[in-house]
Amino acid sequence: MTEGGSGLGARVTCVDPKQLDACFAGRDLEAWLLDDLPASVHPCGERGEYERTGRYTRFAKADTAVPDPWQTRGQPT
Repeated sequence: MTEGGSGLGARVTCVDPKQLDACFAGRDLEAWLLDDLPASVHPCGERGEYERTGRYTRFAKADTAVPDPWQTRGQPT
């Protein structure tokens, strides 16, 4: 999630399609995304529903690279 003006953020980079629809891959991890998660999905992905990566860091001046295309588990990369 983006911390209020700090420039920090995360993006969903991989989903387990058995637990979460692939449409969540590539979305920024924001409060509205958490509201959209099914009740069976842990908000932090603690049961392996999705993976995330830091999108912005305090040390990077630009958006950090994320996989493209977005991945779902069980598919070739």
